[in-house]
Order: sequence, then structure tokens, then C-alpha cells
Amino acid sequence: MRIMGLGSLEAAREGEITFLANPRYAAKVATTRASAVVLTSRDNAHGRNAIIVGNPYLAFAKILTIFTVRPRTARGIMAGAHIGAEVTIGEGASIHKGAVVGDRVVIGKRVTLHPNVTRMTMSCSGTT
Repeated sequence: MRIMGLGSLEAAREGEITFLANPRYAAKVATTRASAVVLTSRDNAHGRNAIIVGNPYLAFAKILTIFTVRPRTARGIMAGAHIGAEVTIGEGASIHKGAVVGDRVVIGKRVTLHPNVTRMTMSCSGTT
């Protein structure tokens, strides 16, 4: 099964996932066209592919981020970042203006240091 999107119990189509958080809408699980439903162990999945969780609303919110979070773009060392001596910076790292990186610090792959973050001498962030 491949999930390509999200939808409500009423509007979801094949290839989408939906959720049941309010028991008032439980009967709609039987008629949804969604490929999968997030619900609790107390709910009837009506033979549908189901993800059983304690809190369907929270689980669906987390699933939502998979479809809406923008891919991270590495920005490198930005103007105004303060970089010490003998610093190792991993591939895809981003160091923002105002960030301070001390001497002999190791910054791992895909690490982001936001403005005003300080990494002191000989510390390590992320994996290398």
C-alpha cells in the first residue's frame, strides 16, 4: 500500500489516509475510500487498513507533517557567523548569522546552528 496524501473520512480517496478521533463519525469508517485509517483499539476498522494508536488526532497531526514539512536546504556558513580555528563542518550544515563556533569544534552532517547559538571549544554537534 502506498499513501500519497491525506483526507477527511468523507473526502479521502484511494492512496490517502484519514483518521477517526470523534466516535460520532465512526460509521463513516465503513464507507471511506481512504486506503488507511488512524483510530483507537476501541474503534471498528471495518476491514480497512488501520493504524491503531492511543490518540488518533495527535497521530494524524504527526502524519500531516510528513506531507507538509518543506525539505531542508543546506545554507552553508552565512555572512555574520563567527567560526573559530580548526573547525570541522559536516556536509549539508547551516550556520546562521550570529552563531558562534569555537576552536576545534566538530559540526556534524546536516546540523543547523541558528542565530545566537554558541558551540564552545572542542564540542561536537550531530554526527560526522
